[in-house]
Amino acid sequence: MEKAEKKVTSAKVTEYEPDLSWNLWKVPPKGKDPGVPLEPEKRVKVEITWPDLETYELLIGHESTFASFHALTRRCATKISNFEVSGSAIATGAELVAVRVGRVNKVRELSLNIGSFIFKESLLDEEEEKN
Repeated sequence: MEKAEKKVTSAKVTEYEPDLSWNLWKVPPKGKDPGVPLEPEKRVKVEITWPDLETYELLIGHESTFASFHALTRRCATKISNFEVSGSAIATGAELVAVRVGRVNKVRELSLNIGSFIFKESLLDEEEEKN
């Protein structure tokens, strides 16, 4: 009898909208001023392809949490839309993490936000599986 191999044909993919103030507000609320929200079509959106458990464990095995978050972003942010650095579109997590010029603070903030979201949601998945 031939042993059938199981293959995953579709990865779990999530669209994530980073909850950073510059991605939510054109003009942030201040005092009694309600602010002006950023139009949804102009917000940064990230497509996250979730890693399997073995890959996840390899990606978070860094000395620092920041390095783990950047590794998760590099590997799992498979599509980024509406984000540019110095006029060049950034399309993937690997491109985002590789940026070394331009608006580095915003790039770093986005990379850490994506990586921490992946980390936090992965921990929730593990807890759900245990219950």
